[in-house]
Amino acid sequence: MIAVSVYFLLTLLGLLVPRSKFVASLQWLVLTVYIAFNTGGMDMNNYKSMFLYNGRNFHFDPLSKEFLYSWLEFEFYQRNFDFVGFNSIIICAFSPILLYFVLKNSKLPSLVMSFIMVYPGIELVIQKRNTLALFILLFGINALLNFKKNNKLIYIICTVIASYIHSSFIVYILVLLIPKIEIDRFRILIWRIFPLIIIATPLIPNIARLFMSEGVFYTYFVDEAMSLNFSKALFFMLMQLSIFFVFLKLFEFIEDDVNRQWAFKFLCFSFLFITTYFFGSNFVRIYRNLLILFYCSSLISVQNMERILQGRLNIYYFILIVLLLINFSVSYLFGLGWDMVAKPIFIENLLIELFLH
Repeated sequence: MIAVSVYFLLTLLGLLVPRSKFVASLQWLVLTVYIAFNTGGMDMNNYKSMFLYNGRNFHFDPLSKEFLYSWLEFEFYQRNFDFVGFNSIIICAFSPILLYFVLKNSKLPSLVMSFIMVYPGIELVIQKRNTLALFILLFGINALLNFKKNNKLIYIICTVIASYIHSSFIVYILVLLIPKIEIDRFRILIWRIFPLIIIATPLIPNIARLFMSEGVFYTYFVDEAMSLNFSKALFFMLMQLSIFFVFLKLFEFIEDDVNRQWAFKFLCFSFLFITTYFFGSNFVRIYRNLLILFYCSSLISVQNMERILQGRLNIYYFILIVLLLINFSVSYLFGLGWDMVAKPIFIENLLIELFLH
């Protein structure tokens, strides 16, 4: 299929030409087309049903959870848009934040975009509401990395706005509570923190219910379709733990103190939820949403590609790529399979159908 070939050729091109802003922009444009104009696949029926429900039954209540997304759907429905039209306009309006974030925070933007396209690129297409909230969160994270004044206030505002789109995003405010700590010190503390995380795990549903909408709470904690048996939950936990330690090592090479500090705090934050896979696979989103930051931060200080090819960084990047490919395989080749999970995003697309038919 042409659409699949374009996606993977652009991914490969970013690996071959890692510094190119033009290639990164082209990758972003293609990814935006897939996200914005997708017309089918997993969760699409749910999104269309939600759009119809909010369009017909919306009640103005700014204090209600996920109020902003419901209100946007209502406004577009009243103007005779369908869900695809609504999603295409909203995504096209906010997706430039992704490109801006990558260009601003990495010296190897096309390489970062290639990493994103490997994982979690396809998920950005499937999880449309989560993706919109993620764009807003990235704007807040960029403020932490680059703004000297009111950066935490901007981050809080962005996090709250994102939570009005997807209520689970409110949890990212907790990043601000993580104290400054050196990476070497954290390696010692991590084995003391981990038992506490295990002990606190049963309390998570009761706390989450206070902040999540009923629908999101059901998806994360109740829906048996998303639950994992012990062996699968352990696999996901070990996979994230492996990626965690790779990034932990790569962050040692970050030359900018501010970037290293915040990237490390977000990495520590993702570690706090390492045991939540025993509630279900949806919790992968908590760390998956932060991968874009981690990619940018771990690549930001690499001034010369020879440091990757000849220096000691190469082994860590190799391990990271292997782990991401395993993630890709588990997510899209096994389980529900390529045909159900990934294939629809390449063939059920308004623009692609327009140009190829």
